[in-house]
Amino acid sequence: MQNVLINHNDSSSPYGTEIESLSGTIRVPQFIDLREFGYDIAVAKYPITNCLFDSFLQEKQTKKIKIPYSHDERFNQPTQPVVGIKEKDVANYCEWLSQVLGLSVVKLPDVSEWESIARCNTDNLYSSKDGSCSNLYVNIGLTYGETNPVDYFPANKWGLHDMSGNVLEWTDTVPDFKNLTLTKEESIDLCKLSNTDSNSLANCLEDIKVQE
Repeated sequence: MQNVLINHNDSSSPYGTEIESLSGTIRVPQFIDLREFGYDIAVAKYPITNCLFDSFLQEKQTKKIKIPYSHDERFNQPTQPVVGIKEKDVANYCEWLSQVLGLSVVKLPDVSEWESIARCNTDNLYSSKDGSCSNLYVNIGLTYGETNPVDYFPANKWGLHDMSGNVLEWTDTVPDFKNLTLTKEESIDLCKLSNTDSNSLANCLEDIKVQE
């Protein structure tokens, strides 16, 4: 596990770290140990990048998993987050990581875990350096016309990158949007993260309780 488990202020690379497996050298993500923040878990420092997911595909030697944007230069660079991955493929990647790292389980965080980690146990709406959605710190709605390398923006207070913006992330459970109570501005921001057309945005807003 050397160089795989790191502290929040340790140096790291979006290329992950190399380990030896039965089939040769592979790349795996580095995980931040969150025990110093009261959580008995470790979380990947960056979203899974194209180069890390490709290491999984090469080791598994599978062509069943399709990467829909693999030929799109806006999304296919090595340190950009892998995008367009189906939930079952995420589950397969986690199972593979568990095996190559010799761990009992590697899994997605549930919604409450993800939110606590993203907010760093604060009331911030965004997981950025200053808690805002400034395009100095987050890429919301592909403001840059493409995804950014995962180390492009500063980390949050717990050393994690891109917990807001740049790419939508899978969780182990589904958010209950109908029980959310947000201000109108917060609701619009939330819906813009996952909807690009006006009809979808309107439907999203109907499902959220707006605090006047």
